[in-house]
Amino acid sequence: MMIKYNDIFWGDSTIEKIGIKYDEVIISIFNDAMQKKIDIICSKCLGISEMLIWDEVIIENLFVEEVDSGEHPMWKMAHEMYGIESFDSEKDISKPFYELKIVLINDFVIKVLCQEIEFQD
Repeated sequence: MMIKYNDIFWGDSTIEKIGIKYDEVIISIFNDAMQKKIDIICSKCLGISEMLIWDEVIIENLFVEEVDSGEHPMWKMAHEMYGIESFDSEKDISKPFYELKIVLINDFVIKVLCQEIEFQD
């Protein structure tokens, strides 16, 4: 079932698994407040930030916001590496990008830049 991310209290949830395939990132989270697993499916992904989970996988908070893709560091890096014209023809960079930001209790932040985000339980 689809759910709205801002209807959920994310504090004390834990990251159980992160999967990456081609242009999709799936993050499985156990939500402590609801006592159930939630999958965050990020599609048409441009990138994911480095992940430092040595000591913590407990979430403090989670945010989703639309970003100006031309100004985002991941978009700039992709542009520098591939040039604007060499993106896959199935990818439309004129559509909006969203940044999923997961803040862990140790203040480390995991970021995913993508065009579609679904939250499913």
